Amino acid sequence: MAKVGHFAGEARLTDAADMKKPGEAGEAKRLTLLAAMVHTLRVSARDEVTDMFCKRMAIIHRAGRPRRWRASWSSRPSSRAAAWSS
Repeated sequence: MAKVGHFAGEARLTDAADMKKPGEAGEAKRLTLLAAMVHTLRVSARDEVTDMFCKRMAIIHRAGRPRRWRASWSSRPSSRAAAWSS
């Protein structure tokens, strides 16, 4: 993975004139650098989406906690009613 990151960094720094160099070696290098950059961008985008999803689920989970608490306490009989019924 270190080489892929290195190639992606090199692709970001390379300008269009260097990318369009003629010759077979230039074409292979251009495709390698672009593939590395696309891969790195896809990985970072997937990581960001996963972080957003986890944060959203944590917010939903925290918002549901008071509702669960109220529901569990409202379904229990009160201590006074339990004392009078015995």
